[in-house]
Amino acid sequence: MNVTNRAMPVSDSHIGGEKLLNVVTMLLLVSLGFVLGMTYSSKSPNFYLPFVAPLPSPTPPPLPPPFPPPPPSSSPPPPTNPQQQSVPIRSLAPSTVTHNMTDEELMWWASMTPKTQSSPYRRVPKVAFMFLARGDLPLRPLWENFVDVIVTTGRYMPLFLDRNNLTASQWRKGAQWFEVDRAAALEVVSDTAYFPTFQERCVGGGCYMDEHYVPTLLNALRWLPRNANRTLTFADWDRARRTGPHPHTHRGEEVTAELVGEIRSGERSGANCSAFEDDAKGVCFVFARKFTPDTLEPLLRLAPKVMGFG
Repeated sequence: MNVTNRAMPVSDSHIGGEKLLNVVTMLLLVSLGFVLGMTYSSKSPNFYLPFVAPLPSPTPPPLPPPFPPPPPSSSPPPPTNPQQQSVPIRSLAPSTVTHNMTDEELMWWASMTPKTQSSPYRRVPKVAFMFLARGDLPLRPLWENFVDVIVTTGRYMPLFLDRNNLTASQWRKGAQWFEVDRAAALEVVSDTAYFPTFQERCVGGGCYMDEHYVPTLLNALRWLPRNANRTLTFADWDRARRTGPHPHTHRGEEVTAELVGEIRSGERSGANCSAFEDDAKGVCFVFARKFTPDTLEPLLRLAPKVMGFG
């Protein structure tokens, strides 16, 4: 008797069911792994693989320094207008006045002074001066206590005729120290036409830039109507007291109330304040030279009595 074994055919529906079951199982495993991974990463935010370098976290920008507190005052402060917010003057001042710029860089930055007359801030007007010096100012404490052009063509050099059309009639000579307003100072530091000429030609004993450049430039720019035609800096050129081509140097024992009063009124130099068109009102000179460092102490003592400050 022959027995024949025949394999039972497997239906397509059975095979499809197994494949679907495998796919569903894989999806469940992947989903479970994803959920477990998210849960673990939320509890351990600093976890990273040892062979992957951590990304640097962005460093927040440093906060600006706070404004210094206002000085104590015995009287209550005046009511402020919420529409006009004032900015403390001290917060606008630089932390240091020293710099490492060259003269060319300094003049370039100064030439960009804004010409807008108005200011977005409500500021209290005050008297302010700036001294450009390569060294220390020995009499600076006296100045800090205060803060809390003669027409001639005698030295005109014909070498200037071949450049920029500087004529003898435009040539001016003035004192070595000048006092100018912001508009005139901006023209001086922005000048690139006449200053190179003075640098090149104003040399030797017959020409001194500190005496000729500024008054000649203002004349060439037709600014003479704004020129007071005099100096605010006193210098004692008396032949009996001066030393060679330099004015007399005042020393500590010479500083008296009479000397300071005569300098301020013009009596010391014989100047007539009432003859000036700028209405000096009894004060001919605001500055004076030359004074040695040992004059600081007597000047500080005399300042409240004679000069009205300190």
